[in-house]
Amino acid sequence: MLERSRVLAALLLLALAHNAALAQDLPAPTGLKLVVPAAPNGHTRLELRWDPVPGAVGYEVLQHRAGRWWFNDSDLSRIPITSSTVISGLDPGTPYEFCVRAVGPGGKVSANSAPAGGRTLLREVSYSPRGKDPAEGFEDPEEAPILPSQTPPAAADLNLPAPEAPSGLIAVFHEQDRVKLSWRKVKDAKRYYVEEERNGVWKPVEKLQGEPSSCIVTILEHYSPGPYRFRVRAVGPNGKSSAPSWPVTADR
Repeated sequence: MLERSRVLAALLLLALAHNAALAQDLPAPTGLKLVVPAAPNGHTRLELRWDPVPGAVGYEVLQHRAGRWWFNDSDLSRIPITSSTVISGLDPGTPYEFCVRAVGPGGKVSANSAPAGGRTLLREVSYSPRGKDPAEGFEDPEEAPILPSQTPPAAADLNLPAPEAPSGLIAVFHEQDRVKLSWRKVKDAKRYYVEEERNGVWKPVEKLQGEPSSCIVTILEHYSPGPYRFRVRAVGPNGKSSAPSWPVTADR
């Protein structure tokens, strides 16, 4: 009977020690550094490195956007189990800021590390008359042949700066599954790109030829009530893309 009591007492002490270890506060990670890879990887990727935290079983990477720190647990690169990770799917020539927190065996997280910031490499823009869009680096669905009434950009035009970023962007739900975007026309813009932020990454959703100042984006494939974030870029006659407009949010 006495021996059994001793065994139970020992097991209780082990359980208490285990629970204490799970509840122990982890220190915030230190030594966070942001490394920009060489081109072409550096156009859309950034590497984060930090000092390992004793007792941590993993880490969470947070990104600073719109005045807040955001954590996207659906992106595996943002829940690494080692003290480094590569964040991909970023926009070229864009500044980013990140911080890291440690995760303990019981799921308890530490305070955030000191932030680290950096900018992806700017993608060089060159004129291509056969449908390749230099602004975003993807192929147009159809080639754009030069018609008899059209001429390619003159050499002087290729040296012109990119248009100004669109301004006055407004987003309003047009119907249950559509958002109407409106903005001020940009001087010398020949087309526009509408981009939507999905899981922290900006993706083109509409390519508008001509000189429109509004469009309707269908969000039928999305099931959440929002919010949805959009921005617009203007493209000049020489194919150079502007900086993105200030993003707007549409919510049901």
